[in-house]
Amino acid sequence: MWKKAVRWALRASGLEEFVFHSVFIERDVIQAVIDFAKNAHPNEFSAYLQGKVSNKVLHVTGIVYEHYHANESQAVISADLPLLHEVVGTVHSHPSFNNLPSSVDKRGLFTMGLVNLIICRPYTFNRVAAYSTNGRPMDFTIVEKVKAK
Repeated sequence: MWKKAVRWALRASGLEEFVFHSVFIERDVIQAVIDFAKNAHPNEFSAYLQGKVSNKVLHVTGIVYEHYHANESQAVISADLPLLHEVVGTVHSHPSFNNLPSSVDKRGLFTMGLVNLIICRPYTFNRVAAYSTNGRPMDFTIVEKVKAK
């Protein structure tokens, strides 16, 4: 009975679209993250992630680039972009060998979206980590192409 009430409350509040149990990220998105991080090195790079939740799966299908200011320790997005409903999170690089969220990450970029990615050196597929908005690690699957409805 309580499960029906929760489902009804989520639907009524519009939050149902944010409930998911899996994260699928397109391979092209990860490759773009790798390329941006390598090109920005030794500075950080930062961008928004584009996607949506469908059938309780978060599908990350693109990167929404926004101008940012960066140095070796932080990247700050200008946020001139009107945030679209397709923005599901953020991604940024750490020019170090550490892809754990810093305290600044947890107070800044990590406060928005459903998933937040960090890539660190040597900027490869296995150096990408995903975190929730509270900084907890999240599992994700790299897929060739997302077939989200």
